[in-house]
Amino acid sequence: SPRIPGAWGCQGLPNGHRLVTSFQARYAVEYDREGNEVWRNEGRLPLYPTSVERLPNGNTLVGGRDIDDKLGIVVEVGRDGAVVGDSLTRLTFKPYDLRMLATGRMLAACTYDNVVCEFERDGTRVARTTLSDVDRPETARRMLNGHLLVVDNGGEMRQVADRLQG
Repeated sequence: SPRIPGAWGCQGLPNGHRLVTSFQARYAVEYDREGNEVWRNEGRLPLYPTSVERLPNGNTLVGGRDIDDKLGIVVEVGRDGAVVGDSLTRLTFKPYDLRMLATGRMLAACTYDNVVCEFERDGTRVARTTLSDVDRPETARRMLNGHLLVVDNGGEMRQVADRLQG
């Protein structure tokens, strides 16, 4: 099986392949069911990636921390492996886990900032949590009922009413 230095983000794809990010080496890679590499972004990403998601258009969304560890960054990588030219987005928080919502907004669990935020694709923050009882949220998903499902670093998983504030 492949060795990935500092494997962080991962997504299972419908075809059985796996997308994985290397935090240390700053790349995203896709493996087939047998562990053979079938895709990789070219060069080093301009961030330390913590999250990866294949988008419906075939591109790959990668989120993480900037090199100076001050801000969050999101980039979109095309099927050709190159970062899509105008896709670099800076965020006010550092996403640990980032997912594109059906609305086109991004939902980010920001562990080290202790918030869950929703951003427009241009990085404008439109909402953030008021979840005082969540300790270091690692993952957040929007449920069909509109609530958030949040897993925090303290080992808790809870469904919470939507308490995102603009």
